[in-house]
Amino acid sequence: MERDHSLYQMYYYDYLPKAIKPFLPVLESRQIGNYFFGGGTPSLMNLKPCGLFLISSPISRSKIKNFEIHSAVWTEEQLDILAEYKFNCCILGIQSFDKQVIDRQGRLYATREKIKDLALKIKERGMYLAADIIYRMDPVDADEIFKKDLDILVELNCDIVSLYHNFDDFDKKENIQRFLELIVHHL
Repeated sequence: MERDHSLYQMYYYDYLPKAIKPFLPVLESRQIGNYFFGGGTPSLMNLKPCGLFLISSPISRSKIKNFEIHSAVWTEEQLDILAEYKFNCCILGIQSFDKQVIDRQGRLYATREKIKDLALKIKERGMYLAADIIYRMDPVDADEIFKKDLDILVELNCDIVSLYHNFDDFDKKENIQRFLELIVHHL
């Protein structure tokens, strides 16, 4: 995947500081306890400009800073910068370990080994590890894939796990019941 770092630099040097400026009085008037940078796409950016923004904003005083990493697109340099700016937690938006599911959804796939390596490197830097898994990203073998995903998730030794039911399928009560049963069975 080709990245246009100049767009990210423009975003962090120009756009984001201007966008936050009207909110600075609110951000500076109280100690905000938790900041979250997420959606998977933050890991596409060059974090050096982001670091300059972080140390010059009220965010630098926060004790809890979370950063979502797309497990297919990350670098050790990014993890080093996150640790340097005292991020506490990295969240892996895995969704599923099943390659066919990820391919059918048109998402970037990260191998199990790449995810395990990333998890280890996050822990080595003293950050908490969180991961997201989605049940029924698509209906093909949904229960079996979710069971396998939960088994693999245990191997990562996550500090925080977020399990989601696909919102497109949320109106079907039998699927919600099955989602809960599968989770309880794995406890």
